[in-house]
Amino acid sequence: MTLTYSRLYGRFQLECWGNGLAYALTDLATEMQVYVQGDDARTFEEDRAAIENSSPEMDDAAVMAWLWDQCDYGSAAVQK
Repeated sequence: MTLTYSRLYGRFQLECWGNGLAYALTDLATEMQVYVQGDDARTFEEDRAAIENSSPEMDDAAVMAWLWDQCDYGSAAVQK
């Protein structure tokens, strides 16, 4: 699978493979990373779109922090 993009959002790095088939969200401060693919990647993108649509005032770094903390993606993270 080809890396589609890798972007920095404050203390987070988001990597995407296959145009949304898989994502890795990394907390650069702790070097913890969560990797999602398939149905979990689809849920990740839905969660991301939901917060972006409901809170357009949030910048991208805040959206990543919200996903990490409020959607509990951080709880599934492992050391990178």
